[in-house]
Amino acid sequence: QIHFHWSIDPEVGGEHGINGNLPPLEVHFVHYNCPKGSVSAVQEQYQTLEDINLARAQGIDVYELGVLSVDFEITDEANPAIDRILDATEIIEEQERLNCTNATFPAECFDPNATNVGIGVNAPGIFETIQNDIDIREILTDEIINGGYFTYEGSLTTPPCTSDVRWFVFNTLNHISRAQFLRWRNLFIPCNPEILIAPNGRPLQENINPVFRCKGDGFVNKKKKGTGYNKYGGNGGKRSKSWKY
Repeated sequence: QIHFHWSIDPEVGGEHGINGNLPPLEVHFVHYNCPKGSVSAVQEQYQTLEDINLARAQGIDVYELGVLSVDFEITDEANPAIDRILDATEIIEEQERLNCTNATFPAECFDPNATNVGIGVNAPGIFETIQNDIDIREILTDEIINGGYFTYEGSLTTPPCTSDVRWFVFNTLNHISRAQFLRWRNLFIPCNPEILIAPNGRPLQENINPVFRCKGDGFVNKKKKGTGYNKYGGNGGKRSKSWKY
């Protein structure tokens, strides 16, 4: 599963930060323990802290999700893969525009899996499109893969926010242009063109869990300069002092 988190402010907004620096866009590549069959199956198993503790008592390694995280900085250079993703979102928004007209339900309660029986003849179904020309290597580049990462055991950044994730946060930043960021920022909630999705990231959490470094010493931007890590904030699921290096 691949998904993005973004902010309102082009200067801040990611879910991982260094010295108060929060890149405005972050992508997560979510992996799961294969015997579980899906990301949702893992989430269903670990809904609460009680579920986590019970599994640990049985000797189960509860960190059954692995997330690769790449942050983006804003530069003068556009990212072709991001353009194609944004083009797809505009197709979906057009589907919403056409299908949400006269819908007689509160859109914030919209469930794409519901039958929609009795709530209006123009109630929407599932909005989707297929974009065939997105090259994932333009998002998770060789430079990023080979540039080192930080890893720690933490939590999901979306409900139920349980601690069942091993995070791998890459040092090297990818990039988007300011125009591309503005396109992200202007995406709206289905059937609610006046309500932006942004910000859709979990507020930064203080992390008490050990953070391990594999190569590199901080975010590396397009100028090949690291910011230097003095404090690492992640989504460890608990609030305590931050780890320092």
